Amino acid sequence: MDTDMMSSQASESGGAGDEALLDEAVAFLNGAALRSGLELAAVVSAYVLDRFFGGSFEAFADPSRAKPLSFMALVRRADLAWSHASLYAFVRVGRQLAELPLAVAERLSVRHHRALLVLEDVEEKAAFAREALERGWSSEELEVAVRARRPASNRGRRPLPPVLKEFRAARRILTRVEDEVPVAELSSEQREELAEVLEELSARIGVVRAALDGGEAAA
Repeated sequence: MDTDMMSSQASESGGAGDEALLDEAVAFLNGAALRSGLELAAVVSAYVLDRFFGGSFEAFADPSRAKPLSFMALVRRADLAWSHASLYAFVRVGRQLAELPLAVAERLSVRHHRALLVLEDVEEKAAFAREALERGWSSEELEVAVRARRPASNRGRRPLPPVLKEFRAARRILTRVEDEVPVAELSSEQREELAEVLEELSARIGVVRAALDGGEAAA
């Protein structure tokens, strides 16, 4: 089964209105928060990917792919004891645990792992991780080293972050929409689809706004 189909099934089987799924997820994730360290990252990552993304990290990480409505509804839940940024980071740390050599990955703290998330190449991550262990770096020292030694763009300019690229494209499209939208011309089925699209866009904007307003710093 390909990633598109798995992501689609995760979206359709949950949906923004499936309160049973969301109640289960909130209860599980809030309970998992009582764990600590790498065990917490592994448990949260496995649960989120399996329950909402058909087990596919690629579907979760792809910035060009819309997240399932059920997942976007989850991150908006007021009773979820996780910030958006923390939940996203722990899913990525859980994935990173499986990518790095076990003897290295298990000796790092969650904060060390989060410092490595900005790197894309697994071998480079492993090299920095080993150096951090050998030198006894704190997570802050590792973060400084990673950021200082990341190669610059070949053109001397940083690549545009995917999230900014994504919203620039959305702005270009939305500015072409007429001020007076002829909703009356839509069929009931088309109205439902439009409402679903707007709900998903609102959720996505909410996640980005929360991170922009300091959610990541507070995580």
